[in-house]
Formats: sequence, C-alpha cells, structure tokens
Amino acid sequence: MSEVAAVANDDVQAIETDPILTENTAETNVVAQCTDEAEKKRKLSSAPVDASAIFTKVDNNGQEEFRAKLTDKGMKRLTVSSYRGAKTIHIREYYEKDGKEMPGKKGIMMTMPQFEALRKTLTDGSFDWACDQIEVNKEPEKKAKKQKKEKKAEKKELDEDEE
Repeated sequence: MSEVAAVANDDVQAIETDPILTENTAETNVVAQCTDEAEKKRKLSSAPVDASAIFTKVDNNGQEEFRAKLTDKGMKRLTVSSYRGAKTIHIREYYEKDGKEMPGKKGIMMTMPQFEALRKTLTDGSFDWACDQIEVNKEPEKKAKKQKKEKKAEKKELDEDEE
C-alpha cells in the first residue's frame, strides 16, 4: 500500500470513530432520508392533471381570469389573472351580496415569483416536515372561547351600568 493510501485509510478510520463526526453523519442521513421521501411524494403528485377540469375561465370586467374552487361551496378560490401587466395569483374568500359574489377581506395576492417560492416550499418536503413537528393542543382554543365569553359579559355589565 502506498504512503498516500495509508494516510487516507487512517483518516477514514479516524472519521468513523470520531463521535462528533459520526453524529453529524447520522443527522445528514436523516436529512437525506427526508429529502428522498419528499422526492417520492413530489414524483407521485406530479402526475399529469387536466387543468381545464379544475379551472374555470371567467370574463371579469373585460379581463380574462381562471378560477379554481378550494372548497365545495366555492367561497374560497384560487384565481390566476393579470394585474398591471403581470400575472398574479389570488387566494381569497368570497361572500354573497344581492345575488353577486364579492371578494372578502380575507385573502392574498401574490406575484408569480412569490407564488413559485410558495410552491417550492410546499413541494420540496420542508412544509410537510414542519407540519409533522407541530403538536396540536386544543387548550388554547378553549381559553379563547372563555375569554370571548368573559369580554361579552364585561361589555354587557358596562352597558347596564351606563343605563
């Protein structure tokens, strides 16, 4: 064995026995495994889809846009349109007024680069990983309801005191 090969072999053995380097390698393996799982999900979800079955073409005051319903009732939508010469994506909640559907306050408009960044985050597996890390606790919801009731009671008392 040459002298260079012997030194390289000694370095590999030192790395394998070093607990810090071994620990980092284990973390790297976990990250690689998560990346592989995300890649599998992405390949499964990238099956060809008939977009015309999902999106509806709409003429909105002379401007063409495409809408997709995000809920069964259709009150939450994803819309692709043009604004000031740029393609935009809207995710918005609608309400009905006098038989017409009107855009609500709750929603967001994104430019294509912003939407591409969101799409990348959703498809690269990091979003799934973050969701898996969150533990759902129902307690805060109960506290919020209790606080709401207390505020109503306080308001009622103030109204009665003013009379």
